Amino acid sequence: MNVEDKGSTPVRPVPEVLAVLPAPAHRARLGHEDGPAQRLLRQEPEVLARYLAGLQEINSPLVADPEAWEQCVVQARRILMDCAVSLAEGRATVTGTEIAEVVNLGGERLRQGLHLTHSIRAGMLLLDIVLAALATAVAEAGEADAVAAVRRPRDPAEVCVDCGAPARWAEELETAVTHSHARDENYTAALRSLQEGVSRRLEIGSVGYDTFLLGRVRELHELGRRKLAREIHDQLGNSLSLAMRQLELHELRAGDDISPHVKAAKAAVLEAMDTTRQLVTELRRSNVSGSLETALKGFAASMAEAAGKVQIWVKGSDDWVPGQISEELFIIVRECLRNALRHAEAGNIVVHIDIAPHEVQAEVLDDGRGFDPGTVRGKGTSNGLDGMRERVQLLHGTVNIASTPGKGTQVRIWIPIEGQAGE
Repeated sequence: MNVEDKGSTPVRPVPEVLAVLPAPAHRARLGHEDGPAQRLLRQEPEVLARYLAGLQEINSPLVADPEAWEQCVVQARRILMDCAVSLAEGRATVTGTEIAEVVNLGGERLRQGLHLTHSIRAGMLLLDIVLAALATAVAEAGEADAVAAVRRPRDPAEVCVDCGAPARWAEELETAVTHSHARDENYTAALRSLQEGVSRRLEIGSVGYDTFLLGRVRELHELGRRKLAREIHDQLGNSLSLAMRQLELHELRAGDDISPHVKAAKAAVLEAMDTTRQLVTELRRSNVSGSLETALKGFAASMAEAAGKVQIWVKGSDDWVPGQISEELFIIVRECLRNALRHAEAGNIVVHIDIAPHEVQAEVLDDGRGFDPGTVRGKGTSNGLDGMRERVQLLHGTVNIASTPGKGTQVRIWIPIEGQAGE
């Protein structure tokens, strides 16, 4: 597709797309109707229309595919809602319900034939559009407050005892300053929510993108191994069997007068046939979804709370991980899953483990209640976290736990492999 050809992407009528969108939820958290949060949310149709027009202008294939555009709308509306809530409450809010969806979305984009760069461009475009809408909402709310303050009835006889100026001037100035500080804090919270909402979706979506690609590489690798096994069995195996048959016929004709060279040749052919069988067996052994992934999925399946909530991906080969590390990593991730299901009451949990010959990196994300890591000392949850840290430290690794009440939890684990194979 020529990106300079602005007419190559079909134009989708904006009103027809926006007409089917459901009304936003959680409006009770957005403050009064004339507040900046409500004003921001009322711009939703305009934001989506500008988003669609912007994608069409850069000839993004995301708008040519109805399913891809629908997914863009869902994520855009959730980002806008998070910004509105943050603007009303004065603290950055990013809902965790998108975690599982966006991880899946990376693979969906590939299945739709769309490269990751299209999602990145769309994310940056949406950030600019929502940023402009946010500034408009805050400015309009500020103007409305100023007009209301001017129109507020005051006693004209009331004056300041120090300077003789109308007392309402000082009150209005104080009110304006207070509102200005509040608007600045809320605006900053909304900006942080917008930035984090877009960046988290792109980051987590890239995990699904990489996982899908790795899955395809694994499939092709598996197909190649099986093809090689067939060729060895059918070609080399049959040739060795024929050679062995000829040697056996020679033995029958020669009787007891068998040359030592023939015996040596027969032994060599038998050894080659045995090696061939072992090689074919090894090549046909599946190298996809190793024991670590199988064990974690088995644990998740055994917990009633995990039904439909847990997604697990393991990249790399289990053969690179010494048994001790594999067992400890299973226990650590299992503890993360148990905490997310039992204590955090998470709706979605994503486990991503990346195995390389020299290290293992694991990440466990959930959209549960979250917690303040500094306030759990001495509680039951603390025992599990301390035990997890101790296990990682014994493997000479690191663990980072990031969590905020109401915003879910992220656990990142790094464990080196080199030098531990013999321990």
